[in-house]
Order: sequence, then C-alpha cells, then structure tokens
Amino acid sequence: GDMVVLALRLAVLLMRLGLMVLLALRLAVLLMRPGLMLLLASSTAVLLMRVKSMAVLLMRLKSMVLLALRSAVLLMRLKSMVLLPSRLAVPLMRIGDMLLLASRLAALLMRIGDMVVLALRLAVLLMMLGLMVLLAKRSAVLLMRLKSMVLLPSRLAALLMRIGDMVVLALRLAVLLMRLGLMVLLASRLAVLLMRLKSMVLLASRLAVLLIRNGDMVLLALRLAVLLMRLGLMVLL
Repeated sequence: GDMVVLALRLAVLLMRLGLMVLLALRLAVLLMRPGLMLLLASSTAVLLMRVKSMAVLLMRLKSMVLLALRSAVLLMRLKSMVLLPSRLAVPLMRIGDMLLLASRLAALLMRIGDMVVLALRLAVLLMMLGLMVLLAKRSAVLLMRLKSMVLLPSRLAALLMRIGDMVVLALRLAVLLMRLGLMVLLASRLAVLLMRLKSMVLLASRLAVLLIRNGDMVLLALRLAVLLMRLGLMVLL
C-alpha cells in the first residue's frame, strides 16, 4: 500500500513536471508571439482545472486502495477467527469420545468385579453344599450304624428314611432359595449398574456438548486450573 501511494505521488510529480515544462514552452511561445497570451491563459486555466480534477481522482483512488487493503486485513483476521473454533472443536470432540470410552470401560470393570464377587460367593455356596452333603452322608452312616446297633423296628427305620428324605429335600429347597436370592440380587445390581451406566453416558454426552459449545471457556478453565496448581506448588515450596 505504501509503495502504491509512493508510485501515485511519483506519477503526480511527473505530471506536474510535464505540465511545468509545457507551460514553460508555451510561455516562451507567448514571449515570442504576444498575440497568443489570451489563448495561453485560457488553455492554462483549463489545464489547471483538469490537473485539479485529476488530483481529486488520485486522492479518491488512494482512499479506495487504503480501504481495500484494510478490508483484506480484516478478512484475513476474520478467516483466522473462523478457523480457530473449528480447529478447537476437533480436540474437544476427541476428548468427549475418550470420556465416553472411559465411562464404558469403568462400567465394564464394575460388571467384571460383580461377576467375580458372584463367582466367589457361588464357590463358597458350593463348598457349603459339599460340606452339607458330606455331613448328610456321615449322618446316614451313623443312622445305619445306630440301626444295626439298636436293631430298630422296620417302621422306625422307614420313618427315619422319610425324615432323611425330608431333610435332603429341605436342603435342596434351601439351596434353590439361596440361588434364587442371588439371582434376584444380581438382577438388582445389574439394574443399578444399567442406571449408573445410563447416567454416566448421559453425563458424558452433556459434558461433550458443553465442551463443544464452551470450548474457549473450558480451555480458559484448564489454564486457570494449571495456574492454580502451580501457585499451590509455589506456596507449598
């Protein structure tokens, strides 16, 4: 822009120099021919008016060139301001995806932990059931020995066998009830986990939307947090 203005000024100076040379030549002619002084004066006035109009046009052209340069600078700044949110939105979307993935991974780890706890409880129940079966076998052996030692009647033996069957049936019913209770507990925990997972996914999606909408504020908050952490370290030091 400065070079264009300088070129315009140089052109104006050259035109003025040409006009001055032409005026000098015409003055010489006038000195040689006094009868043409009036014509020279009129033509000089016309030339001066034209020079004035050309100067006005050059000033307007200068102002238009400066306005175009300022408009170009403003457009470049506007382009940089438009490109900055788009570049910032991509890392924010990636951060939102990473948060969603972390929430899903946490939910999966919680499910795995619940399954491990359930497997341990099932192992404990199986061990208890094995101990109860072993105790029942030993009780049956003791009953058989008692039957052989005391020589109980057949009715008493049948009654004891029925009592043994009822005890075994009661044990099986207790095992089934315990399994049913574990299944109900597992279903309730699974429902709680699903509700937590739903709330975490909803929270992650809202957080991603907030991050995308308020990217500048989040970036400023992160910088403020970093500054506060540094200030805390300096205070601790």
